[in-house]
Amino acid sequence: MNASQITKRLVKNLISLESLTIEKDEIEVAVDYKEINGYGTVNEAQTKKLANKIKKLFPECSYTTRRQYGAIALKLNFTKCKLVAQNID
Repeated sequence: MNASQITKRLVKNLISLESLTIEKDEIEVAVDYKEINGYGTVNEAQTKKLANKIKKLFPECSYTTRRQYGAIALKLNFTKCKLVAQNID
């Protein structure tokens, strides 16, 4: 799924794109992002609420990760590397 397809689905469902960073197969949610003394912070409660709302719109969301500064990245159509999944080094 490319960025324009993701954007169209979000706009169609009246989701504001202001707090989102959209890339190929990934949506990063960071509500009220601020940088203080070189460290980024977000409103974690609102970020989690928006991420859950977006996850309901994208059933192909198969994996989520949390960034160091509190943002949530939603991975679409994510599959683990077979070697990692089997714990083979």
